[in-house]
Amino acid sequence: MFIPKRSAGDLHHHLIDIKAATATLDKRGSPNTAEGLEAKTAIETTKQTAEGKIRELLDEWFSGARVFQGGGTEVTGNDLQGMIGEAAEKALQRLFRHFGVFDHDGWGKVYANAKKGAPDALKAVGFEGELAQNPVCKTILAFIGPGKKGAEVRDKFEGAP
Repeated sequence: MFIPKRSAGDLHHHLIDIKAATATLDKRGSPNTAEGLEAKTAIETTKQTAEGKIRELLDEWFSGARVFQGGGTEVTGNDLQGMIGEAAEKALQRLFRHFGVFDHDGWGKVYANAKKGAPDALKAVGFEGELAQNPVCKTILAFIGPGKKGAEVRDKFEGAP
């Protein structure tokens, strides 16, 4: 994400105002005189104004933010959060091409049921066909061959392709 640097001095100034106002209010406590109450109100107003200005500056900065994928491809849109989410989805698709096909919340149950010897363990991921026809099982079975060690299988499927 690229956030254009605008009004950095203003941000710095408003942060100092907040810090100074907070320190003064913390140190002075609650005044008993009319002048003291007036001074406290003025300091609180200064703090609130600075907080508002900081929010305005950050909104301005983030509204001009741009999101780029690796390689420099820009992700366009009107909503920063949506653009970041889209960029993350595209990155996942590029890194894990079959993520959408293989991902399922029920794989933990499949593992637990298979460990108990259940013949229908894949029902937990919504699959009821032949074991060798499940896309995940098919991929694993294609990799496993004579002489493969468990560590090789784990390295292959636990890491990024």
